[in-house]
Parts: sequence; structure tokens; C-alpha cells
Amino acid sequence: MAPILAFTAEEVWQYMPARPDKPASVHAAAMPTVRAEWQDEALADKWRHLLAVRGEVTKALEAARTGKLIGHPLDAAVTLSLPSPYAEILSAYQDSLDKLFIVSRVELVGSAESLTDAYHSTEIEGLAIAVAKAPGAKCERCWMHATTVGDQDAHPTVCARCCRELAALAL
Repeated sequence: MAPILAFTAEEVWQYMPARPDKPASVHAAAMPTVRAEWQDEALADKWRHLLAVRGEVTKALEAARTGKLIGHPLDAAVTLSLPSPYAEILSAYQDSLDKLFIVSRVELVGSAESLTDAYHSTEIEGLAIAVAKAPGAKCERCWMHATTVGDQDAHPTVCARCCRELAALAL
């Protein structure tokens, strides 16, 4: 907590019980060591790839926002053409990419030639990102655009996913 909430962590540290080996400041305390069995280099590599693409999607979204195509990232539908190994890694997470990129919709395509007016990454060779307005209406609950908004009579202003979540809460 100390690197993120510096002042709060320091204040909490001052109220912690005294010990002979307790440093005067939380920022002088040693960071805990990571147990070797918790380290997963393959998973870390996947996340390096996911976060690298996320950074490039953010750049494309900012360009679309500046060009007045979208107002907010959740107004966007993103189409990606990815080089290998990015394509293999991201296709495994297809259902979660909209949440990772904080957009309403993500589609993966094979060829960059099919993308018109695409942002071409300077960081990841072969990555092309097309940004368009997301289809459908804006869900009042999650703010994502979906074509399923209005399908449910009980909740006409929310998407199908939010309707399922509301139904689960009612149990």
C-alpha cells in the first residue's frame, strides 16, 4: 500500500505496535519477498502482450476522441488485426477484451487490409486498430453500448448482460 497511498500508509505505520526491528518509516521497510512457487513467467509474458496491445488501443482511442469520432472509450467498437504471437494470446481472452480495453466491443480480424482508416502501431509491428462508434444504445447501468438494450420489458434501459446480473441479485 505504501507506494500508492504514501501518506495514509505512513500514518497507519505510526500507529502499528513498536518492535525493535521496526523502521521509523513504512518507506524504509523492506518489501516482502515473492515466493518462487507463485512466479509464473508464462502468465507474466501473456500479460506483457495484453498490456502492450492495451497501450496501443488507448492511443487509437485518443486519436478517435480527438477526431470527434467518439466522446468516451465506451462509445467505441475496436477492431484489431494482430501479428503473431499477439493473435494467439488475445484470441484466448476474446470475451474479456472489452473490459481490458474499456470499450463496448472488440473484434479480432486476420488481415489489416480489411481495416479502413486504421491506426497502425509504431510499437508493435503489424498491429492495426480500427475504431468506430459502437452499435446499439448506451446501457444505463454499465454505460457500454449494446444492441440488446431495450430487449427486456422489465429493464428497458439496460443491456442483456446487466439484466442477467439484476436477475441474479433478485434471487
